[in-house]
Amino acid sequence: MICKMMKKRLAFWIHILALIILVLIAKLSKLKNDNNIQSIVKYGNTHNKWVLPKVSEILKQSRFEETGPIDNYGWPGNPKKGFCADALKIAVRHASELRGIKLSGVNINGEMSIDQINIYFFDPDQFSEARNFEGNCTYTAFSNTIICDQSFLYQFQDIDFIEKHLKDYLLKEEELEDLLTNPRGDLRITIGMPSLISAHHVLIWALLHEIGHFAYDHKPISKFESLLAPETANQKSREMEKEADEFALTVLKESSKGTLTSVYIGLQNILAEQIALAVGAPGSKLPVQLYEFKDDIPLKQPIGTHPPLLIRCLNALIVFEPEIPNYLVKGSVYKKLKEQIKYIK
Repeated sequence: MICKMMKKRLAFWIHILALIILVLIAKLSKLKNDNNIQSIVKYGNTHNKWVLPKVSEILKQSRFEETGPIDNYGWPGNPKKGFCADALKIAVRHASELRGIKLSGVNINGEMSIDQINIYFFDPDQFSEARNFEGNCTYTAFSNTIICDQSFLYQFQDIDFIEKHLKDYLLKEEELEDLLTNPRGDLRITIGMPSLISAHHVLIWALLHEIGHFAYDHKPISKFESLLAPETANQKSREMEKEADEFALTVLKESSKGTLTSVYIGLQNILAEQIALAVGAPGSKLPVQLYEFKDDIPLKQPIGTHPPLLIRCLNALIVFEPEIPNYLVKGSVYKKLKEQIKYIK
């Protein structure tokens, strides 16, 4: 009896000691992360390494920015102007309410501020110190800070594909207003131009999603958590991702008319591309519409708790689907596609 009691007490104290060690490791890991982010931001500011997001050369033409119906679309590639800037303002208000703090706005590429959401864009080829964030937009869990690869959108082949089909036509001396309001049946304009704009709107979703992580005070899941309790860690990750997408949806519903639909179409196009890549479709283009695709989707088992891009797009579209006009959605298509995913090693 005494021996059993001693064993129970020993097990209890071992458990307590393990918890203490985990807490210490988590604190040390956070301290290391905070110091790393602070060092990157300081270096970026000191050496003028921050840039604005890369956007299509077509959209950067002055006539697109300053005149014509492009004003109705906003400037989706620039977080300081247009629809993206409007959405960020709304996000700040919601984040302030959820966190119970007063945020004064969004800081793009400036000195780190404790009362703003800090967003920094970098070029991986010019800023090797930030290479860990290459290809991503990431909430760093330090001082309201998000770090984004300036070419985040350009990892998707769709933008280059659309540009290729638009460039020759648009570089002629045609007036923008005429091109958009009287396209004369040219599919490169009637389909290509809205697709190009929608692709750039995906950056708005990425930023709002990451602000959602901040708004809900999500903490990164440590490697030790993943090793000790992988199922719990994965469930926690899924819940955080869903909350972040729901935050993005709340903001988009209040944003300028058409923003949510443009983000949705952009995500839909990227999802189609990601599925085409996964199944090895010729030219990375699916031969059928998403709602017609019935094959298995092979996907590498993700390492850690951060989901791959294909899953991120699917999750966001599942959250957005109830708010999208019926003519754009074919009955729970994304949930069905998720069931078609087969993880491989």
